[in-house]
Amino acid sequence: MKQKYFSLIVLLFVQYFIFVPLAAQNIDTLRLRNSFNPNIKEVLGLKGKENNMDNIEVITASRSVEKATNAPATIYVITEEQIKRRNYTSLDEVLADIPEIEIQRNANPEFSNIYTVRGISGNDKFVILQDGIRISAATASPHTVGHNFMVQHVKQIEIMLGPASALYGADAFAGIVNMITKVGKDYTGVSISTSYGRFNTTDNNITVGIQAKEASILAFGKYFYSQQANLPEFYPQDFKWYNDVYKQTGEVRASLFDPTALQKVGYQPFAMPLIGYNAGLRLNMGGLEFGASLSQETHSSANSDKPEFATYTPDNKYITNLATIDMAYKRRFNKLNSRTVFIFNNFSLGNHTKFTNVYSAYNAAYKHSNETTFQFEQQFSYAVSEKTEINAGLLYQNFVVLPKTNDLPVPFESNNYLGLYYLGTNVKDVNGNSLAIRQDFYWLNYFNLGGYAQLKTSLANTLNLTVGLRYDYNSRFEGNFNPRLGLVYFPLEKLTFKLLYGESFLAASPYSAYQHYGSFVPLQDNAGNFTGFKSFFYHLPNPDLKAEKNRSIETSIRYKFSNKISLMVDVYYNRWSEIISNSYRSNVLFKDYLVETAEISVNSGTANIYGGTARLETKHSIGKLSLLSTWAYTYNEGNKDGKPLSLSAAHTVKGLVELGYGKFSLVPKVLYRSSSLQPQLTDANKNPIKNPEFVVIDLIANCQIIKNGRIFVKVNNLLDNRYYHVSNTGLSSLELSPQAPLTWLLGVNVTF
Repeated sequence: MKQKYFSLIVLLFVQYFIFVPLAAQNIDTLRLRNSFNPNIKEVLGLKGKENNMDNIEVITASRSVEKATNAPATIYVITEEQIKRRNYTSLDEVLADIPEIEIQRNANPEFSNIYTVRGISGNDKFVILQDGIRISAATASPHTVGHNFMVQHVKQIEIMLGPASALYGADAFAGIVNMITKVGKDYTGVSISTSYGRFNTTDNNITVGIQAKEASILAFGKYFYSQQANLPEFYPQDFKWYNDVYKQTGEVRASLFDPTALQKVGYQPFAMPLIGYNAGLRLNMGGLEFGASLSQETHSSANSDKPEFATYTPDNKYITNLATIDMAYKRRFNKLNSRTVFIFNNFSLGNHTKFTNVYSAYNAAYKHSNETTFQFEQQFSYAVSEKTEINAGLLYQNFVVLPKTNDLPVPFESNNYLGLYYLGTNVKDVNGNSLAIRQDFYWLNYFNLGGYAQLKTSLANTLNLTVGLRYDYNSRFEGNFNPRLGLVYFPLEKLTFKLLYGESFLAASPYSAYQHYGSFVPLQDNAGNFTGFKSFFYHLPNPDLKAEKNRSIETSIRYKFSNKISLMVDVYYNRWSEIISNSYRSNVLFKDYLVETAEISVNSGTANIYGGTARLETKHSIGKLSLLSTWAYTYNEGNKDGKPLSLSAAHTVKGLVELGYGKFSLVPKVLYRSSSLQPQLTDANKNPIKNPEFVVIDLIANCQIIKNGRIFVKVNNLLDNRYYHVSNTGLSSLELSPQAPLTWLLGVNVTF
């Protein structure tokens, strides 16, 4: 292991000594433009539609407008033209093509897809913004990222990898995703996209843009539905219990620990539908901006569960709701620019979120949460000179939270919940007195104060420095300082070096600290009278969890060989500490009753993660034929307390080719992923379960049939492979999660 660390250090420095002799000429001084331009969308407009990073400007990396190649971060940009050519309709599809982001699909009953960014896993480890406004859960509770985030209304998407707490605060832990929407000046009219395909899948999107004098309005909406594949049919070996036992007798196992205990629940046909929608509005009127976004995603709460411990019925579903309303006002005072922002953010689980599985003793177990955040932020930008800019801001957030509840016997109602009891306890003693144990609901009301300052300056014509610091004080935990440092050196117009350091923290969310689930079993005396309860398994709350922390250093080189080919190489090291993970204890008390096996979240362990990516971009054209290609190889390795990382492959290759000829375009995509490890389950020798390596090929084709209309085909898993992703649940889960067979969509896009 020491040899690997030594190799990493060598890689960090050798690149500089290789390229220093090339520093033979200077380029023009970078002119820093402030991030509060009254029409920031115009500032971000591309001069051309080529897939060329030199023409693209971003705002996410330092909250000031700059070239993507010179930003003090590793940042990927997806343009409007790329969204069209690749037929992206959801953010999930976009992130799947970004190097150093790994997605385990259908891996978890709650969040469905599990994201890993540079070896750091969890849907709570990155923040999703729209025009700089957070539209993911402000409480840092993990949630689904799937077909609930539309992208066809977007001008460009900026994906920043690495810690970002120095600018964006808590839970900007491993990255930021910022969707810059169109405005009326960019787009007026109506664009409609609709498609239908295998497994009764339909994907529908609409965008409407209106420009009226100084005001512009953008409205957008998306609806997705898929019946999804019948997995017992395509993966009969993994669903052997379903086909041989449940389908014949309607029986499941009654205990995780006793394979002979069976329970009859009755057979119902396999159904795991997937539904997502997103709707929003953006209003720009001079210096005033107003926005609203509403999204929902519904998937099966039996995702990745073994058929002997769960039922695959349409009423077992997990419903994620996200809503954001924001208002921003911008003013300019000579060199000083001001932006005042008010945000309302709400994350909740739908009232009919429901599990029926071994943990609930196959009783209906409903879930609910409601987490509301009110935020005020004052941002400033001061242009000291053409070479120097200062950014600063103050933030106040107030949180009113009901964390995810325990299993509920009926759907949650805000005006009638105090009488709800823990599952299995609704019985009476010999005298007719109720023994029901009343549920605990952990209502929270807390606040966060934050402030940041950042200096960005050109030390020389070829060297930029960015230094920043943010402090957050949260009434639930102690304060946190998070610094950042960035050096960007461009000795040649074609050559850029970056050396970056940053820290971030992830406060224990209400979800992590207070969630609890399980069930009780009534105890009886020899006469058959109920005398008390016990539990075979319970996940218990732990409000004393501390914040996770990430310290990261990275370096990168980008060299543009010509207008047709460029190469980027980055190398990173993360130290992820105070990791929240599950610990198991035997024979503990909860509500004064015995729990044989208790699971509790604790801060346990430190991970050292290192890796890098080599990314090659090429562009060629011959007459009407054009070819754009992107190939990326990522190496990611590390350990947590001496054990290998889970949910992360050591070797990944992502490649795509955009081939265009006249009115026709074809985009084949390939994903290769080496083996990866299951985080909780082990084989007979106590070794982690390993997911085999796999290759998947997708294909997108477009054909323009009229001036403002085109038809398209999207094919996923073109070769119809049977392959798996790593699941992320415990004893009741499949060791590996089966993936969808070949799927296709045929659609049309029309603009008026």
